[in-house]
Order: sequence, then structure tokens, then C-alpha cells
Amino acid sequence: MVVSYDALLTLTVSTSKLPRMLNLTPFQNPVYQRSQRFDPAQCAAMDLYLVRSYTGGYGKVGDVVTAEMDSLARSLPGPWETRPFSLDPDAARKRKLSFIGGASDLPDYRYIVRLTPIAPSSLGDILRELPHFSEADGVSKPAEDFSAPTEP
Repeated sequence: MVVSYDALLTLTVSTSKLPRMLNLTPFQNPVYQRSQRFDPAQCAAMDLYLVRSYTGGYGKVGDVVTAEMDSLARSLPGPWETRPFSLDPDAARKRKLSFIGGASDLPDYRYIVRLTPIAPSSLGDILRELPHFSEADGVSKPAEDFSAPTEP
């Protein structure tokens, strides 16, 4: 299971045709309709990947989705592994561009991935902890929606 608010990562994962993959996002896009349907009955074991990326342009939406992911991480016992992914070799230079709002907050890595094994039976509980996320299938709606539910 991949949980991410990053539109490019969601697109990549949802169109990858990986079997037994559940991809959760707060944003829907018709192109996600090409993703394979997830069937939890086909999974004896699952891994949860919480993927954080830079949310500079997301405003309140970024605050809400990162808070939900952080809350979920605190509620699960782990063990957790954390891995940075996709080094931005220009991050230090970009942070010096003071005329660009938020540039000073740019991280060295584009993604921080936290992963842990989970029981497939915990899927319902996890979905309840992420009310602004739903399956990236182009049609599913989250339990709670944003006032402007379009991709940033």
C-alpha cells in the first residue's frame, strides 16, 4: 500500500500495472482509471509505504494530508524504516533563491519514505485514519473531501 499526496508519484504507481498494489491519494485523475483494481483477499501480507514529498504549493491541503499521515504513523506499532529517495543535487542552491517563496524549506531529497509491514485485516482501520485519501482509481471519493478537490 502506497500513501502519497504527490501527483507524479501517484500517477507513476497507479499506471505501473503492479499486481496487489493499493495506491491512496487525496486527488483523483481520470488517468488513474487504468490502474489495476486492488483485491485485499489476494494479500496474505502487506507493507505500508507513507511517502512524504515537498508540499510548498499545497497550503492548507498539504497541512491536512501530512497531519493524517503522521497520525497514522503514530498509531501503528511498526517497526518502521525510513529512507530518503531521489536526491535533489540542486537543493542547496535552490534554498538560496530568496525571491521564490518557500525555497528555504526545500529538502535535500524529493521523497521521504516510511515503511512498515501491516496486517491486511487492518486495512479498514488505516482507511479511517486517512479520511482525505482514497484509492487512486480515477473515481473513488475520500470520506472527507477538500473544497477544491483538484490536483495541485
